[in-house]
Amino acid sequence: MGITSNEGGGRVDFVTRDDEHHIMSLSDLAFLVRAAASLPRHVLDPDVNTQPMAVQSAPLAQEEKPEPVKRPALAGGRWSEDQEAQLRGLYLKGVEVPEIAADMKRSPAAIVSRLLVMDLVEVIPKR
Repeated sequence: MGITSNEGGGRVDFVTRDDEHHIMSLSDLAFLVRAAASLPRHVLDPDVNTQPMAVQSAPLAQEEKPEPVKRPALAGGRWSEDQEAQLRGLYLKGVEVPEIAADMKRSPAAIVSRLLVMDLVEVIPKR
């Protein structure tokens, strides 16, 4: 193997086992060395035992279907003026969002979303 250095970075000349002559830039060689280091050992070393291991899987239980998500009664429904007035009153009294959501049969996300629409809360991004 021969290494030649020049202003362009250099090159490596080498001959493989099958007597083929190759020329490669040093940067390409460095890339290949880094790539090879990330490979599993059995890929580079043919002496490593690569026999697959027997793995027993656990018996499958009867297929369990997850319970459907229980949505609040008014989920996805339009907000009436009375509901907005109720929300405004509860929020301004200092009632916590989860409690408001339970009282109004809406999700906490829906409550926060409506508070945003009503300009009662403001989102301030972290910096």
